[in-house]
Amino acid sequence: MDVDVDDLQRELKPWGKYQILQLLYLFIAYLPVAIPLFIVIFIGYTPPHKCAALSKPLHEYGLGIPEGNASDYNIEYGECELTISSNRTNSTWTPVTSSCLQGYSYETTKEYSFASEWDLVCDRQGLGGLTTTLIMTGQALGATIFTTLSDRYGRKTIFMVTFIPLTAILTGTGFAPNLLVFNILRILTGFIQQGLGLSMYAMCIEMFPLESRGAIAAISGLYWAIAVVFFAGYAYVLRNFSWRVLQLACSALAFHCVAAYWITDESLRWLIANNKKKEAIKMIKNIAKWNKLDPQGALRMLDGEKELKPLQPTEGKDQSLLQNETEKGNDEQNEPETGNEKEQFIFQPEPDIGNGNQQLLLRKIPEFGNGKAPLLFQQEPEATNEHAHAALYQSKEEVSEGKAAEKYTILDIFRHKLLLRNSLIVWYTWFINSLTYYGLYLSSVTLSTDRYINFLINGALEIPAGIVVWLLINRIGRKKTSIMFHTLAGVALILSVVMKLPKDDAGIANIFSIIFNFTGKFAITASWTTMGLYTPEIYPTNLRNAGLGTASAAARLGGMLSPYADVLARRAFWAPGLIFGVGSLLVNVGLVMLPETNGRELPQTLDELLSWYKGEHDPRGAPPQSDIVIKENEETIELK
Repeated sequence: MDVDVDDLQRELKPWGKYQILQLLYLFIAYLPVAIPLFIVIFIGYTPPHKCAALSKPLHEYGLGIPEGNASDYNIEYGECELTISSNRTNSTWTPVTSSCLQGYSYETTKEYSFASEWDLVCDRQGLGGLTTTLIMTGQALGATIFTTLSDRYGRKTIFMVTFIPLTAILTGTGFAPNLLVFNILRILTGFIQQGLGLSMYAMCIEMFPLESRGAIAAISGLYWAIAVVFFAGYAYVLRNFSWRVLQLACSALAFHCVAAYWITDESLRWLIANNKKKEAIKMIKNIAKWNKLDPQGALRMLDGEKELKPLQPTEGKDQSLLQNETEKGNDEQNEPETGNEKEQFIFQPEPDIGNGNQQLLLRKIPEFGNGKAPLLFQQEPEATNEHAHAALYQSKEEVSEGKAAEKYTILDIFRHKLLLRNSLIVWYTWFINSLTYYGLYLSSVTLSTDRYINFLINGALEIPAGIVVWLLINRIGRKKTSIMFHTLAGVALILSVVMKLPKDDAGIANIFSIIFNFTGKFAITASWTTMGLYTPEIYPTNLRNAGLGTASAAARLGGMLSPYADVLARRAFWAPGLIFGVGSLLVNVGLVMLPETNGRELPQTLDELLSWYKGEHDPRGAPPQSDIVIKENEETIELK
């Protein structure tokens, strides 16, 4: 179907009751996507601990300690080891150091977190950080697989196929009996989560015309920040319960998935791109009903008649230009047609800005026979009401019938040089954004000893980032906004490292280091929000989710490395900030080669996209071609 979807969405009132309610529900459904990644900060918290007290006689532990009175020995319990020394003043016995022989004792209950329940401390501490890497691994796989399926089978289909299983997995995680089962469920969580999250994002973006997409991207960024702040409060309320209670309480936020099928709709843009006309008509009527609109205008646009509008009455006449011939009198009505077989045309004026003349673009419809002898009318066409209606609202099915919707796979990205080049740029950008964002989040400067307040402040910092993106993304464009924030992030993070060099934890340099660190956090958040909108706009409709999915997969690779930034910082405190800063600056080298998408309609086909990349005139923005053009004040008729 050759349809301008953006114009159709404008006709349906883009910010109507329908769109707002759909958007609000999708944002509510987004909580189970945002929470699983950060929940490990609370359910995987490592409470203060030390070696558990020994309950048996010391000689039974095989440490070479002779049997004797327990009061002869002194035991010092540390976090990860214990030391046994003699209390005798004249003893020559050498103190013995050992690992915690009977496990660990925690300041909280044993079941407070999975780290304490399964003793993921000391030499097993890395296993706790592995849970973040595993969910990122699952996200990388899911982003690659589910988004391709979403392009092929529809956004809503994948939304439902992933939403219900994700709810079940999140619930099952709360009952995991051991670390192995927990880690398997974490991989599955990441895998399913990406299918849900990316399909929802595509549904949000494709619900609105181009001038609203910047606002949607910014609102999505704001919602992420609000979700983080909400989760900080949610976790704080449940702080005195075990990790399993918090996990189950978070899974309960997704129980509405059973009703999601009747609440959400398929992407109208996807339906049109895939020639699902019957479903598109049904959806248009539903949107019009919610927004209290007459659906006929949108339905005519669906039929490809957006250029044709009901003609206005001729000046000085009360009757319509398209009047029933029966009103002209029986003699005229019954007059037989003679001569060659005829065609009749209707026309609509359209301004020609170039030369100031008005062009009359005529659309041809058959009146009699096969139309070999056309009859042109510059004023009022002699057509019956039936023919007038056909002329005005005629479907383009005869044009598009038999033209199957173009189907693409992820392999098409690698078949076209320009598309592959731009994809490589996008993938590197998402990799750096994810590495920097999560690296800063998981190893951020400690603002407070209370982890809930610390998490809350980190989330709150993202709100101004979303607002700034909202203000800039449509004014200066996607590319300039992204370059600006990556530059700011790179410079700020490098300066943060420089300010740490004096190693003055209480001095002015350290204060500026913290300021620059959070400036970098602000900037990388804004840049990632921008890329969330920019990325799907450089792919055609049936490759959009695949492009977004591969970018997300690249981001997950960065996310998998991010938990180890803290480990690297212990060996070289300057290394993570320098890597983040230089990586952000290098992103700009590639971004300057990407096309600007601001103000452009989303490309529907790969041909449109490649023409755009090559600098040709946007085929979807071209004026409609007409077979016949009649210029006012000229006697000649131009046949194209």
